[in-house]
Amino acid sequence: MERVDCTNLENVEVKFDEYEVLYQKNNDFRRYVDRYCTKHRISVAEALQHYLVRMAGRMYKEQMDNKVE
Repeated sequence: MERVDCTNLENVEVKFDEYEVLYQKNNDFRRYVDRYCTKHRISVAEALQHYLVRMAGRMYKEQMDNKVE
């Protein structure tokens, strides 16, 4: 298994503010986050800091970027 350098991940991760924008603009991601909040009884701000929500956000962002219009 290959080692990955995790010291410079600035360009890899979506910034927290970008998740807020994604939450506002993407209905599918908003639905996911709202369900996550209900299930775990937490606020949206808290959910946007959770690892699973961030990974889902990356997926939804990637889908938006690859969508052909």
